[in-house]
Amino acid sequence: MAASAPKRAWVHTGMSTSPEYLIYQMAKQRCTNPKSQRWYTHGARGIKFLFKSFAEFYAEIGPRPSPEYSLERADNDGNYEVGNIKWGYSLGAAKKQTVLWQRV
Repeated sequence: MAASAPKRAWVHTGMSTSPEYLIYQMAKQRCTNPKSQRWYTHGARGIKFLFKSFAEFYAEIGPRPSPEYSLERADNDGNYEVGNIKWGYSLGAAKKQTVLWQRV
């Protein structure tokens, strides 16, 4: 039991209800759960979520600067992994979104 304690350290510090933890879970679901509403823009495109734990994710990205920031990938076709995620101002994130349809 003691071996699993470090994995869940964020739960004891209140991080399980933080915006960062929710964002972590949502990103993970987009890549790993075919029932997710956003699966087709992530997992179905082959984008993988490569963080093994929330602690690893949080160590890479740190606290969210403010509610106006969202999770971004530097390479929009790349995985959620070390070196490819950052907090981006929401207007910047919208510019990087994949265009899935176009008016003709």
